[in-house]
Amino acid sequence: MAGLPKTEGVDALSHRESWVRWSRSGGVFLSALSLGVTVALAGGAGTTGAELLRFDAGARSESLGQAMTAVPDGPNALASNPAGLAGPRSHEAVFEHQEGVLGTAREYGAVAFRFSTRTAVGISANVLRLGAFTGRDGAGRDTGAFGGSSVILTAGAARRVGRVAFGLSVKAIRETLAGYTAQTGAVDVGALVQVSRGLAFGAAVQNLGPGLTFMSDTAPLPRRLKLGGAARVMPGLLLTADAVLDDGRIVGQGGTEYLLGPVALRLGYAGTAVASRESAMPFFAGAGFRLGRVGLDYAFSSLADLGASHRFSMGFRFGR
Repeated sequence: MAGLPKTEGVDALSHRESWVRWSRSGGVFLSALSLGVTVALAGGAGTTGAELLRFDAGARSESLGQAMTAVPDGPNALASNPAGLAGPRSHEAVFEHQEGVLGTAREYGAVAFRFSTRTAVGISANVLRLGAFTGRDGAGRDTGAFGGSSVILTAGAARRVGRVAFGLSVKAIRETLAGYTAQTGAVDVGALVQVSRGLAFGAAVQNLGPGLTFMSDTAPLPRRLKLGGAARVMPGLLLTADAVLDDGRIVGQGGTEYLLGPVALRLGYAGTAVASRESAMPFFAGAGFRLGRVGLDYAFSSLADLGASHRFSMGFRFGR
């Protein structure tokens, strides 16, 4: 491809090929970081870019199989269902750090402000940093080392009307690879119905927006339709389940949480995409601990070929 610029002896075509593989397959990068349950874990052909959009926020969500569409989850709701912002009764901030293999790392931070008993707003930043990787061209030849990153900034609002909460969020998405950049925007909309004190249903449509274009290649965003339910079947016991239409696949997700005083024990399952890959296990486990206004959460998942992933997050409630 004539006219493409050079970058330290590595031609832009090679970087472009690497970008397409990363954006459209999900690549080994997100697999190594073990960010969630629907990413392709080994080079399979996919059709979307910005794979970071597929993942919820917080260790609690991962340990419940990401089945959070019907669970009000404060600022973390910006990644699952923006209507869930209207759930908590106070302001809240959450922080998360995750280290992956091969030098990958992810940082997440979010804050939600409660303006009234019915209205809340929130903002978040989700950053994935890739380590140094060796590029390969179509023939498998070494094209040199390169790095990259993915950044998603989100702002959202939710409003409760009676038993129903409605939410909207707007995202700015930016990905870089070997000095080249692609960026776009997207919108999420959602609703959450509190049928009774112990039963809720939720729905969300995520990532409505144009695709990411890197040079001459465009990868559409992973548009997702999510339907979920959550039930407290007995004191201290929460069951959640989601059905997600994602890139033409229906993904089943579910989890259970049991409270023992300030301690929460969790198990989760995420089917289809993960279960179909030999290098991943579809089961998750985790725990949480809350002391007053501070909460700590932990999640464990296994990527058989790459080892275990340990995910930690912390939340702090403040104000009224």
